[in-house]
Amino acid sequence: MQDQNWDDYHYFLNVARTGSLKAAGAVMKVNQSTVFRRINALEEKLQVKLFTRHKQGYTLTEVGEGIFKDIEGIENVIHSVVRRMSGQDVSLSGRIKVSTTASIAFAWLPKYLKAFKQHYPDIKLDVEITQKHANLARREADVVISAGNSRSDTMIGRALSPIDFVLCAHKDYLKSKPKWNAGYYQGYEFLMPNEFFSGFKVRDNLMKKLTDSQVVLLCDQFSGLYNFCLQGMGVALLPKYLYKKGDGLIELEELADPNPNHIWILTHPDLKHTARIKVFMEFMRKAVKAGL
Repeated sequence: MQDQNWDDYHYFLNVARTGSLKAAGAVMKVNQSTVFRRINALEEKLQVKLFTRHKQGYTLTEVGEGIFKDIEGIENVIHSVVRRMSGQDVSLSGRIKVSTTASIAFAWLPKYLKAFKQHYPDIKLDVEITQKHANLARREADVVISAGNSRSDTMIGRALSPIDFVLCAHKDYLKSKPKWNAGYYQGYEFLMPNEFFSGFKVRDNLMKKLTDSQVVLLCDQFSGLYNFCLQGMGVALLPKYLYKKGDGLIELEELADPNPNHIWILTHPDLKHTARIKVFMEFMRKAVKAGL
């Protein structure tokens, strides 16, 4: 790797992981042509073909696969060193990168972040809204706040709050519908979370009760379902924290789950002693418990 720029390998890793120049550019926040130039330049420097180009994207050559394993190992070591160094930081300042979903960021998280900033004004929050699970080992985030029913063995944290689900519809949609009878869903169109949410028992159980013709829309984000519901497109399954009185939606039925999914807050074990991470996670725990 003599006379090589680590950034070149950063481009290489992202193209290898995503399989396309466009996707790698989106991850790195650069345009596709920049990725194209950097990959070509790296291949020219190394005098090897790293990728096979085809219409569907980029795939690693045999040589590329070997280099990928080596470079990924180096990257993991670098990230480990950075995490350990960050873990020694005792100052209540600096940046916390928080990864969360659209619905949590839209309706559940804001009041907690506002209160946190009032208590810790020198800590900057960088919130990334995404459906993908951030890789904490690669420092894609410092803290993840997401919905689920368990935590990964590679993360530490706690469940903050159970997620209660309700069926809602806009008042205008209901005008032409029969009176709602809990548990009986004939005559209604449904807006449902898609297979991304398989494993959410409330969602899975309701899908079994509905016919294919009743499910008129599937979506990979609850915030999307909320907005489609506002347009009067049907009955939506929503987390209760998204339902707000006064927006025209009517809560029709609460769907109980004896083993509900929760909103979790998670971080990497190497960061657990970083002062700003520690106070953020503890603040969130206490604020949610207090019913802020």
